[in-house]
Amino acid sequence: MNKIRKRFLGFWLMGLFSCFVLSCASVRFVEDISAYQTTINSLVVKIKADSTDVQAWRDLGVIYFQARQYAPADSFLQRAFAQESQDPKTIFYLGLAREFQGNIEQALPLYERYKDVARLSPYRRLMAGRYNQLTLDLTRQEIRTLLQQEQQLSEARMSPRAVAVFPLRYIGKDKKFAPLGKGLSEMIIGDLGQVRALKLLERVRLQVLLDEMFPSWSNFRRPQRGSSASAVG
Repeated sequence: MNKIRKRFLGFWLMGLFSCFVLSCASVRFVEDISAYQTTINSLVVKIKADSTDVQAWRDLGVIYFQARQYAPADSFLQRAFAQESQDPKTIFYLGLAREFQGNIEQALPLYERYKDVARLSPYRRLMAGRYNQLTLDLTRQEIRTLLQQEQQLSEARMSPRAVAVFPLRYIGKDKKFAPLGKGLSEMIIGDLGQVRALKLLERVRLQVLLDEMFPSWSNFRRPQRGSSASAVG
């Protein structure tokens, strides 16, 4: 099971890294914005003729972002977002504009909207990649800070509504039941996520917490039969 677990974690990390790489590789920067002056002028004319032209506001914001002029890009993209808050391209680039200005807390909620984007949309993958990467970075920083100040981890600071779902592991001998571990944990996470009274600890945060507290946790001996953290066949 150690091999299966390591393989699963490897696939998960590879997928996370791939999302991050794809999200960065899909952003094209321009060296000289003057090369796009004709397009900019055309978009400005459209906006003057119709201030509700969402696509014109969005495209203008994208051009300014690609030219690394993040403040005006944010302004233009915000105008598009205010009129059409469901357009994934607008959301993605608005998130980038705010991220590149250092406004991570404003960028994260935008990227998190990837869950509402159609699965076939390329922006769903791009937004998810940025969301996962930023969440991972922030969580690492938070966990390391807390571990350096262990007194802050007292029970008085722990929310009684916080719930963490550890990965379930199948320890039986019949390989056809091997997917049970992942499947059951996903079902539990999905069900608990519907309970508003609970605060579900995200998988990324849980993974970082385990890594920081137990650097060699993946090499731990697998639990004995009957453990509550296992799916037994």
